[in-house]
Amino acid sequence: MGGLVHALGPDDPSRIGGYDLVGVLGAGGMGRVFLGRSRSGRPVAVKVVHARIARDPAFRARFEREVRAAERVGGAFTAPVLDHDAAGERPWLATAYLPGVTLADAVGTYGPLSEPALRRLAAALAEALASMHAAGVVHRDLKPSNIVLGEQGPRVIDFGISRVTGDTTVTAPGSTLGTPGYLAPEQLAKGGVSSAGDVFALGAVLVFAATREGPYGTGPASALLVRTMREEPRLAGMRAALPGSDLPESAAACLARDPAARPDARDVLARVGGTARAAIGGDWLSGEVARAVEDSRTEAERTLGSGLVETSDDGPPGAGSGVAAHDPVVIGPREVVAPSESGGMRPLTRRLLVGGAAAGVVTYMVYAPRFPLFGATDAPAAKPSTSPTAPPVWPVPVVWGQEAGEDARELTVGGDALYLARARSLDKVASADGAKLWGAVTEFEADPPVCDADSVYFSDASRLVAVDIRSGVERTRWRVADLADLSSAPSLWRDRLWLMSREGVLTAYATSDGRVLTTRSMPETATPGAGHVTPPLVFRDALYLPYAGLRALDPENAATRWTFGSAGRGIVTAADEGPYFVAGTELYALTPAGRQRWSFTADAEIAAAPTIADGRVYVGDLVGALHCLDAETGTRIWRFLSGAPMKRPPVAIGGTAYASSDKVYALSAADGVRRWSYPHAGTLLAAPNRFLVVWTGTGRIEALRVE
Repeated sequence: MGGLVHALGPDDPSRIGGYDLVGVLGAGGMGRVFLGRSRSGRPVAVKVVHARIARDPAFRARFEREVRAAERVGGAFTAPVLDHDAAGERPWLATAYLPGVTLADAVGTYGPLSEPALRRLAAALAEALASMHAAGVVHRDLKPSNIVLGEQGPRVIDFGISRVTGDTTVTAPGSTLGTPGYLAPEQLAKGGVSSAGDVFALGAVLVFAATREGPYGTGPASALLVRTMREEPRLAGMRAALPGSDLPESAAACLARDPAARPDARDVLARVGGTARAAIGGDWLSGEVARAVEDSRTEAERTLGSGLVETSDDGPPGAGSGVAAHDPVVIGPREVVAPSESGGMRPLTRRLLVGGAAAGVVTYMVYAPRFPLFGATDAPAAKPSTSPTAPPVWPVPVVWGQEAGEDARELTVGGDALYLARARSLDKVASADGAKLWGAVTEFEADPPVCDADSVYFSDASRLVAVDIRSGVERTRWRVADLADLSSAPSLWRDRLWLMSREGVLTAYATSDGRVLTTRSMPETATPGAGHVTPPLVFRDALYLPYAGLRALDPENAATRWTFGSAGRGIVTAADEGPYFVAGTELYALTPAGRQRWSFTADAEIAAAPTIADGRVYVGDLVGALHCLDAETGTRIWRFLSGAPMKRPPVAIGGTAYASSDKVYALSAADGVRRWSYPHAGTLLAAPNRFLVVWTGTGRIEALRVE
């Protein structure tokens, strides 16, 4: 994919505080982050607060706290502050620009670090924390996306929620800032912060870097919180990945439940090697990660040297390419590739260009903003091309749009409305105009709800709740408390709600009063185990479970009707012709009786459910391809290659398929040719009235009339 440096927008400043701004690195609900150049030509990352946010006294206090924290921190493994103006009309902060890739992206894309690289990472992070703690600063949100891997070693970035020891926090009473899975138990229980909490997060980061998962697995925020409070960290995978190494035991010491039992940062440094600086050199990373780091440095130099910052495939083509960058390139009759900015084929390896102040990613924060102080996974909208042949952005009517809010978690469609899960509530939103109809208070983040004519049902980690569909008022004499730990969201079939526990227990609750109707334990091989618990899929008169292959159950009593396959966890969806089951790179089309009709092998792992519409099956994969298949035969009709992995289900409305990867694409259902694109990725939903609802990476919800 192209670099993540985008053109300055028409309202962006070209200069601030003596720094020339040459491109946009990222944007979030709080502000924008620019790639800048000092008078001497030094690259810098400049955070600039949105004007509307700067008027908020509480936010100014938070920004000033960030500046104070960043200024007090020194050391080789943090991003140094170069300049700032926290009191101006538009507060800003300039830090050294750090080309590289985040640890989250490096491990997520290329796999766990080697033992030597992991040891160097541990030493660098320990030294960075030691320098912070010596300055009286607690980071409070150390996590893989706040760590940049560069040629000269890792750097800790984003002091957006740091706290200077002795300062009065601007966090609301009773709330806790941080990221589930990396928050220490005492932070969840008491809300306090200390250097011991940073050391706990360090241990969690090391587990992630060694295994691709944190010490409490994966899943929704509420599940990670419950595990942190109730379970011991999961270190078996790290020990298996690093036989004979002492790093797993160092991570275990950092993850001790009692903060007094954890080593301090300097003790960790001594445990893992004594000095980080001696262990870091230009070749500390190898293979694809090192190449991605080099690519990011080269891209920054190109941008700073030439001033050319347009990298969207909606921008101008490269010199002599002979291909307009907005036109798809057709290879043979059925394959469509989104071209890169140079006019050639877009590379399929995902690489990130990040700056010390711009590497924030969309994250969950407990009872706090969904986004970090600055930044988002998706780059901001590029400046539209003035070419008369360039497709416009949103060339379809926007019916309504609104900010999701900093506590927003998940958006789903239910009946004729949208449901927005927040940190402590579930909101019903009118799909016609975006108006909030009601909000129901929750104890934790609510799972996706289900609805019947009278009620909305949802679970929120420990309860199953029914509220009136018209008012959102909780139904009296209806409440199920003490659900099995980490149960799934509910699935509705007639008069009962089915939930699946992590231990493989299926339970049906009556929609009338919440009493238990049926309970059945699945075989041990067909239990969800660690991670997110996928709810059973109800379609027609069948209940489908995608564990250890696919099982079809009777929704009346959970008796097994048939099984297909036997290995691993999969993804299931269904249509009139039968269920579709995903296992790795394979997509199987089955009859309602469980017989295979056809199968299809994608280019890479399939990470989201396929969509079936008008006799076609649309399925994306992690190489960035969207495949359109004939639903009857499984024959591929066309394939569109985007610039990043497709991790969200596509949507089909009328004669257009919509997919999201590095951006939102609208594709002709007939031949896969791109009709238009929007330069932010997002979650796509098919809403009533033939609206396409997009929740973009910048935090906005937009309803588009596409038919």
